[in-house]
Amino acid sequence: MEVEEVIVYDPTKTLSATAKNVVINELYYNDSTKSISIDGLEWEHGLVKLGAFPKSSPSSRSSILIKNIAGNNTIVQIEDSVQTISTLVSSISADELRKKQNEKTVITGLKAAGNNFSLQRKTLTIEAENFTVNDKENSLFTNTCIEQTGESLSLIAAIPSADFVPDIQQIMKGHYHFDETTLTDPFIHILNKHETKRTREQTGIKLTDFYGSGLTLKNPTLFIERQDSKGSSFIKWNNDKQSQIKNEWHFKNINSIRNENKISLSELGMSGPGFSYSDSKGKKFAITRGELHINAENISFHAQDDNTWKWMGNVTQVIVKNLSHFNIRHKGELSINDASASNISLSSASIKNIHAFLKNNPIFTINNSGGNFIDSNNFITWDKLSFDQTANSLSIDSFTYTPTLSRDSFVLSHQYQADYITAKTNAIRLEGTDIESYISDSTLKTRKLTIENPVITAYRDATKPFKHGYIKYLPSIMIKRFPLLFSFDTIQMNGATITYSQVDKKTEKTGTIPLTHLNATLFPVRNYNLQTNDSLELHASALIMGKAPMQLIAKESYEDSLAGIHILLSANAADLTILNPALIPLVSAKLKSGWLDTLNMDVKADEYTAYGEMKMNYKNLKISIVKKGDPNAKTFLTRLGNFAANTFLLRHKNKDKHTGTVYFERLRERSFFNYLVKMTISGITSATGLKNNTKKLRQYKNRTGRKG
Repeated sequence: MEVEEVIVYDPTKTLSATAKNVVINELYYNDSTKSISIDGLEWEHGLVKLGAFPKSSPSSRSSILIKNIAGNNTIVQIEDSVQTISTLVSSISADELRKKQNEKTVITGLKAAGNNFSLQRKTLTIEAENFTVNDKENSLFTNTCIEQTGESLSLIAAIPSADFVPDIQQIMKGHYHFDETTLTDPFIHILNKHETKRTREQTGIKLTDFYGSGLTLKNPTLFIERQDSKGSSFIKWNNDKQSQIKNEWHFKNINSIRNENKISLSELGMSGPGFSYSDSKGKKFAITRGELHINAENISFHAQDDNTWKWMGNVTQVIVKNLSHFNIRHKGELSINDASASNISLSSASIKNIHAFLKNNPIFTINNSGGNFIDSNNFITWDKLSFDQTANSLSIDSFTYTPTLSRDSFVLSHQYQADYITAKTNAIRLEGTDIESYISDSTLKTRKLTIENPVITAYRDATKPFKHGYIKYLPSIMIKRFPLLFSFDTIQMNGATITYSQVDKKTEKTGTIPLTHLNATLFPVRNYNLQTNDSLELHASALIMGKAPMQLIAKESYEDSLAGIHILLSANAADLTILNPALIPLVSAKLKSGWLDTLNMDVKADEYTAYGEMKMNYKNLKISIVKKGDPNAKTFLTRLGNFAANTFLLRHKNKDKHTGTVYFERLRERSFFNYLVKMTISGITSATGLKNNTKKLRQYKNRTGRKG
């Protein structure tokens, strides 16, 4: 049967359809049941309107059954109180359209292809250029645009290709159900406006029923902007198409429940390059040539009545490769080879409260194979950093520090004397670190810091002028003046090598003093909650010039305004000629011979003066004065000086018969190391007869009223 026009509708006005140039293979009508049955329905042009299903409707004995439907050039309009959908369908087919008595309309086996698809649902708009829809089979939308507008949150997405498997019947009921959805090259822009005052009445967030068994984003571009009173911050994830790294995001079991105002997903996996973040102050970090991998599970979002969200989820693993952090001080760049974190539980509550975060994450770990930091002044590298929350421990396998400039360039770039310092270590371990305290109030609390086999060098060119006007404080005062609050029960250094080199102003030659096999323990090291009797103690042992054993014990008061310090220094069993590499260039003197049996120095010192005694047992001590640090340059004056020193001044031996006097007025613009060396030299010159400090010490005690 061929009909020019057919009009079909149901009594509830839910469905109405008009078709032209219609071909019907079989038509049955039962007047007693008011039912129509059609098998084989085709048309050339049509209009289909689908309205809202009524919550309640009068009893109806009529029914419609249409099988084997095929049509072309059909306008479809779906409109209810919630949404409006319109499109031009170039071809459409369905296995069956059924409307049973007192039941809703059911369409099965729907297949459609068309263009100009448009969906408007309150603040949500979806438009697509072309589409192919197959009920419960692979479907495709091309050149799709999605826009969601809101008072505080807005979204715009452009999707060149969207593959999915829809459940048409559920969609007709208002429950959006999709399976195996894949978005290719999507661009997503999210704008979050954080307002202190709402300009509209808070009505609460209303969700839509939605379920997706799986969602995959291939090569996504994500742009998130957050605006507040301080400015804008940005998150970008923009994949470079030239990159060989695969950029894909995967989501499983996405479920939006309208009645519960809840969104959940069972698994999340995101990976790819091109991630960057910048805040309102201009700070930025990026993974332009690296990778970011995020795996999480059991994620849920709960919409609140005040238009906010409560959320929670478990991050099973985060992996970052080739992270670059820019815009640090001095235009520095931080580069991290890779970093990973695992076993992290996050929520909207714990992310703002460090106590809650640490309580909910007793076993999280952070690992990093290495990285570096460079700015205009410094270059730092490290290998294998790890943090274990269970043990509250942080460790680094190795660490290096050098100035960015070479030594010669560094010296040339400084008008005044400056120390060129380098350092490298093996393992560094922080044990018993209170990470909660550091994050919550920037106070670093650690039980023990251990540094293994550090090698530290310091070089100074003393031919340049010394810059006056800067006081170098003693250790306890320097610790208290440090801006960061910290507390180390113990700092321990094992197997260190420290080498100091200086170009002398007069001789223009370089003298070097190495300390090897240095073991040192410093305790306690802190700059807050100090009590009256608190002191900083140092216990150290080393080999001077790599050969002479030395021991040092120092105890310095934290609360003494002058940083009173008691120093005990001892050395024994050494050939004194090992000091010549330092003595010849720095003081134009050479030890021709000498053997040290024991040396014991007991000194009290403060910010201004050091005084005490030196007991030095030695034998066969002979010196030679040299010209400008050249032991081969001999003149009449140097020969005369050598004769006078060795004949009239120098004690060639001492066996518990003479105690030297230590007295030295500190040069406060020089370091504590310089102070220690100068007070030791003062005692040595007194013990060997080259200098007499007794009168100066007596005058100092009379002036200050000190005894003993």
